[in-house]
Order: sequence, then C-alpha cells, then structure tokens
Amino acid sequence: MTVDAEDRRQLREQLEATLGEHPADVLMEQLFVDGDGDGGGGVAVLRSDIADLAARMDRRFDLLERRMDGLDQHVDRIRERMDWSDTRLGRLETGQVTADDRIHAVWRAMVTGFLMTAFSSWGLVLAGMAIG
Repeated sequence: MTVDAEDRRQLREQLEATLGEHPADVLMEQLFVDGDGDGGGGVAVLRSDIADLAARMDRRFDLLERRMDGLDQHVDRIRERMDWSDTRLGRLETGQVTADDRIHAVWRAMVTGFLMTAFSSWGLVLAGMAIG
C-alpha cells in the first residue's frame, strides 16, 4: 500500500484530535523518519529495530537456556554426591552397629570373667577357712 501526502495529513489530523498536537508530532516523526514522501521509511526503520531487538532477545534466551542446562547438570552432580554420601553413611552406620555389638560382647566377657574370678577366689578363701 502506498501512502501519499493526503493520507499522512488525515492521519496527523486524527492524531491531533485524539492525542493532542505534541504527541501527534512525536508519533508522526517516528513513523515518517526520512520524510521522502513514501511514508514507509519510519515504519521500515521501526520494523528493523524490532527485528534487531527480537534477534538480541533470541540470543539472550539461548544463552539463558544454556546456563539453565549447566545449572541443571550441576544440581544433578550435587544430587549424585549426596546419594553417594547417603550410601557411605549407611555403610558406616552398619559398621557402627557391628562395632557396638563387639564392644558389648567384650564387656560381657569381662564382667563374666570378673565374676568367675571373684567367686573362685571366695571359694578358695572359704575352703582355706574350713581346713584351717
């Protein structure tokens, strides 16, 4: 569609009626930057700016996505380490139960040995008293 001077004039009048004189000036200047009369220069520049902005946003989103993927991998490695630590702690706890069982067995043997020694000694003392 070709925009001529009459179309721009009507647009300007509508803008002034709706927005006021200064906002209409600003908008018309942005739409028709080059002033060569085709009416498409400003819009073409605006479309180019939008396309550039879209490309920059795409690059930033790609970068963000790569960073998020890296973060996901890092979190996965942390989870693997935590699972490994849980497994190792489980083995240590099992070993501790075994160590506790061994300590109790030694303690029982010591107490039993002490009692046997004490009763044997008293038996000898009593036997010595009976003989003597």
